[in-house]
Amino acid sequence: MESVRAEYERHKLNTFLRSVGLGPRMANAVVRKLGAEAETLLRADPFRLAGLVRGIGFQTADRIARELGFALDGPERTRAGVLHALREAADDGHTLLGERRLAANAAELLGGDIAGERFERALTELAAADALTIESELLENERAFYLPHLAASERGLAASVKRLSQRNEVRPLAGEVELDRLERSSGFTLDPDQRHAVLRLLSSGLGLLTGGPGVGKTTIVRSVVALAEAAGARVRLASPTGRAAKRLSEATGRQASTVHRLLHFDPQTGAFAHDAKNPLPCDLLVIDEMSMLDVVIAHHLFKAIGAGTRVVLVGDPDQLPSVAPGNVLVDLIRSHTVPTFRLTQIHRQGRGSLIVANAHRILAGHAPEWPERGDLASDFYFFPAEEPRRCAERVVEVVTERIPRSFGFEWTSSVQVLAPMYKGECGVDALNERLRAALGGSSEEFRLGPRSWRTGDRVIHTRNDYEKEVFNGDMGRILSVDEEGLQVRFPDRTVHYAPDELGDLQPAFAITVHRSQGSEYDVVVIPLVAQHFLMLQRNLLYTAVTRARKLLVLVGSERALQLAIDNAEPAARVSGLARRLNPGDPAPPKAP
Repeated sequence: MESVRAEYERHKLNTFLRSVGLGPRMANAVVRKLGAEAETLLRADPFRLAGLVRGIGFQTADRIARELGFALDGPERTRAGVLHALREAADDGHTLLGERRLAANAAELLGGDIAGERFERALTELAAADALTIESELLENERAFYLPHLAASERGLAASVKRLSQRNEVRPLAGEVELDRLERSSGFTLDPDQRHAVLRLLSSGLGLLTGGPGVGKTTIVRSVVALAEAAGARVRLASPTGRAAKRLSEATGRQASTVHRLLHFDPQTGAFAHDAKNPLPCDLLVIDEMSMLDVVIAHHLFKAIGAGTRVVLVGDPDQLPSVAPGNVLVDLIRSHTVPTFRLTQIHRQGRGSLIVANAHRILAGHAPEWPERGDLASDFYFFPAEEPRRCAERVVEVVTERIPRSFGFEWTSSVQVLAPMYKGECGVDALNERLRAALGGSSEEFRLGPRSWRTGDRVIHTRNDYEKEVFNGDMGRILSVDEEGLQVRFPDRTVHYAPDELGDLQPAFAITVHRSQGSEYDVVVIPLVAQHFLMLQRNLLYTAVTRARKLLVLVGSERALQLAIDNAEPAARVSGLARRLNPGDPAPPKAP
């Protein structure tokens, strides 16, 4: 009898969830989150759905609320609108919103002016429920509002950086004599700026090394690590992503890990094993690709650095910032609280190489230089195509025919297309369809909604999954497909994805420039069309170009290329980190 009653309750609950427009997969996810009380909880406040289940946002919750009779100006809807505005800001990379912008964004979402008592009441109730954090000292003439975890991360990171910065002058791990000996034994000679950087980093508790491609950052990291190890120091190397960690290992000849694995996340406890009470066991910690480090993971990393550990941070502030909220590298430099060594002299530029030279030209606002027509010895080319459709066709032609024929690269493994946007004929979505069609058919296919998955597809994981130990940006290839889901081979493991986990994967013959951060590819092909004008920015183009190791091909219109080069003002990220680190020096962050 008990089992019959339980089955009846499950059927009743699913009937309710289906009646408000949730499909089977979403309904099951809601039941897993809210349990048997899901109907009672949602009838009391359907807006709790927003952000609770991956794929259900404010719009879905709002539609369900209207079906259940909730008023358009009700307090539940206002609170949900304010929270959604903060979440959207976080998706855009901001850690905070100013009061005026928060009110305007929430009003646009809710379809009416919410200023005054209605807005103030929502803020008070959300703050009382610890759903948002209010700061009154960061912005001029208005309050700043955070999602609580971003406020806690930013405060914690600032405290950790201040703690580490207080011991800047420490006993040098090596000096001029040891560096001279290393140069003789290794067969290289550092220029004066590089020597100065190596020696200062070896005598600092916390230091930051920065500069563009080809200026010798890797040489300095190798030198610092070698000299530290020779002095008996325990050295650890890490980067934000698996691909970046692999590059760091290859560059230094030493093992490097992702930051997540360095900190040892425990899926059972939902926490990192290394923290302030259990700091990382090392004497020197090197973190590469700092531009990719968001404020949350940076907070966890820095609080796990013990009092005796020296830290070298390496990154290029001219690249795109992290995908997740924060602007950590730029804020550290802007705060003037961390000794910073910027290299400018280009060293890595082989004979005939244009990739490094043109990356610096783009960064300076100048058009790239092109090889002579018919020159197949160069590594930087441009194929004109004015119209988006023609550009897309030419991208496929260049990737699947011209590059393999002229340069010998296998396109399915060595060529990566990087596009500014997902949408449009030259966007990531459309180019993936074209490139997969060029790859040919497969008898094994799994379809879920509008998307299908086939054996041989290149895919990218899009969030940090600590249980699977697969992280945002990891790329793999589908090995097998059946009704149980997919088997995906990543560089160091094979991972199974059930049907309800496929939202974590995206096709990856083409990916966005943002998703390419921290990676290098033998060959990079970049479509540039005026249709993508919203994303055509100098730092985006610069980041894309610097992903190429051996060959870079631009395909598109000269006008779009010039638009990207001329647009040196990317959408500014707003955070309070620099202000927290040095209240007296930097200007207050401008509210977005």
